Amino acid sequence: MTLRITWIKPEERMEHEFVQCLEEGRDVSDLKTKWDEIKTESASSEEIRERVCEFETLLREIPAGPFEADEPSGLEDIFQLCAAPETLLCSGLERCELEDKLLGAWLGRAAGCLLGKPVEGKPRAWIRELLDKSHNWPLDNYFTAEGIPPEVFAEHNWHKSYVEALRENIVCMPEDDDMNYPMLNLYVAEEFGPDFTPENVLQTWLTTLPVLQVFTAERVAYFNALQLLTPPQTAAYPKSLSGMDWCPDSGRSLGLDCARRPTSSCRTGLS
Repeated sequence: MTLRITWIKPEERMEHEFVQCLEEGRDVSDLKTKWDEIKTESASSEEIRERVCEFETLLREIPAGPFEADEPSGLEDIFQLCAAPETLLCSGLERCELEDKLLGAWLGRAAGCLLGKPVEGKPRAWIRELLDKSHNWPLDNYFTAEGIPPEVFAEHNWHKSYVEALRENIVCMPEDDDMNYPMLNLYVAEEFGPDFTPENVLQTWLTTLPVLQVFTAERVAYFNALQLLTPPQTAAYPKSLSGMDWCPDSGRSLGLDCARRPTSSCRTGLS
C-alpha cells in the first residue's frame, strides 16, 4: 500500500516554489525548464528529490522583479494593514443577545462548510454543469447525487469527503478541518488564556490533532515541528508554503508571537 501524503514531499514543495516565485515577479522560466527536464529524465522520485536543495538555492538567488501590489513586508506593518474593527464584544449587547449571535455564527459556519464539502476544490464551470443537468440550479438546498447523469463525472468527481455531506445522507455536521481549528482555538484560549503563545498552540496541535487532518500550509508547519523546528521557524520553511506567504492562519498559530500582536481592548488575541 502506498501512503498518500501530500504537501510535504520535496518534489511537491519545489513545484509550489516555482508558483511563488512567479507571483513575486521572478523570472524562473529557465530553471523551470531544467526542472521539467529532470522530472522527465529521472526514473524515480528519489532521483528528483536529490536535486531539490540545489534548485531551492538557485531560486533564492533570482532577484524579484516589479511587483505592482503595495503590500508591506514588515510584521508590524502587516498587522496594521490587517487591523480588525471593533467586535461585538464592545457593542454593549446583553449576554443572551451575544450568546445568540455567537451561536448563529457557529451554525452559519457549519452550514456553509457542509454545503461546500461535496464540491470543494472543483471548477466553478463543472459545479454549474452538475447543478444544471440535475435541475438544481439555482442551488437552494444542499447538494444531492440524485438525478445527476453519469456523463457529468467524465472529467471531475465529487470531493473525497462528499458522502456524508450529500442532502440524502446528512445527519449532522461531519468532521472537517475548517471546523477543527475554531474548536482548537477555543480550547487554547480556555486552557492558556488570552496571552497564549505559538508554543501553546503548537503543543495543542501535536497532542490533539493528527498530522493528516491538517492540510496545505498547516501540514507544512506541522511537519516542520516534527523536524524539531520551533516558532517562528515552523512557519518559515519552505518559503512558498510558509504561513507568512500563503496561509496567515498557520503563520499566526505556529510562527508568529501572538503576545506581541497589536490588540485593542476588544481583542482576546484569538486568531
